[in-house]
Amino acid sequence: LTDPIPIHSWTHPWLPLMKDRLEPLYQPIRAKLSQALQNWQPSDSSAKAVLLPWQKVFKQSTWDGFMNTYIVPKLVTTMQQFIIDPRQQVLDPWHWFISWYEVVPLASMIAILEKTFFPKWLQVLNVWLNTNPNYQEIQRWYSGWRSLLPLAIINHTIIKEKLTEGLVMIDRRISGPVNVQPTPQPPPLPNVNVNYEAIFNRGVATTSSTVVSSFKDLVEKKASDHNLLFLPITNRTFEGKQVYQFGNANIYIDKNVIFVYENNQWVPLRLNDLIHRVV
Repeated sequence: LTDPIPIHSWTHPWLPLMKDRLEPLYQPIRAKLSQALQNWQPSDSSAKAVLLPWQKVFKQSTWDGFMNTYIVPKLVTTMQQFIIDPRQQVLDPWHWFISWYEVVPLASMIAILEKTFFPKWLQVLNVWLNTNPNYQEIQRWYSGWRSLLPLAIINHTIIKEKLTEGLVMIDRRISGPVNVQPTPQPPPLPNVNVNYEAIFNRGVATTSSTVVSSFKDLVEKKASDHNLLFLPITNRTFEGKQVYQFGNANIYIDKNVIFVYENNQWVPLRLNDLIHRVV
C-alpha cells in the first residue's frame, strides 16, 4: 500500500535465471496482495496495475482462483449498484468493471453480466418501449451499449442471446399493430440468483497446495482447474441438498454422487463427464 516500488519490478528480472525456483515466494506475495485488496474498490485502478504483472507468472488456476476470490465479488457489487438510465447515463462504474475483462476469468465476467446487468438492461428497455419513444433514440442507445462490449464478451453465446432478446423487443414494438395494446409487465428479475458472496470463501487455488477434504472440495477444485464457476445458488435446494451452479449446469451432490439437471429431471453423472459437458 505504501511502497513506491512494486514488488514485481524487483522479482521479475530474476525470472529468466531462477524460473520455478522463485515459486516459494509467490504464496507470501499473494497473501500480501490479498491483504492490500481488503478495502479496495473498483474505482481505484491502481490495483490492476499492481496485479497485472503477475498474471503470466502465477499458474492459470491459481490466478483465476485469486481473481474469483478477491476481485470478482467487488465487481459484482459494483454492477449490482449500477444504475441504467437512458436520460442521464453515468458510465464510470461500467468502465471500472469492464476494464478487468482480460484479467478476470471470462466465465466470471459473463456470469456477472448475465445475473446483474442484463436483467436491469432489458427491464429498462421494455419500460422505455412502452412510453411512445423515439425509436431512433432507442436504436442509438442499443448500438451504444453494444459498442461498449469487448469482442471476446460480445461473441459469447450468453451475451449474444441477451442482445438478441433486446433487439427482438425493439423490432416487435416497431413492427407491432397500431392499435393500443395492454402494456406488458417488465421482464422479471431472476428469482434464482447466484450467491456471489460465496466467492469470498472459496479458498480454492489461492495457495500453491490445496487440501481436498471432501467430495465437494474435489468438485470445487476441478471447477477451478477448468476455470468454471462453482457457486451455491441462493434459496435453491432439492430434497434438502444445496443446488450449485457448475459452469452453465445446475447440480447437487448426494453421498459423493453428482446429479445434474437436464430435460426437467435430475440425473447422476460422473465428475469427468460433467466437466466435458460444460467445458
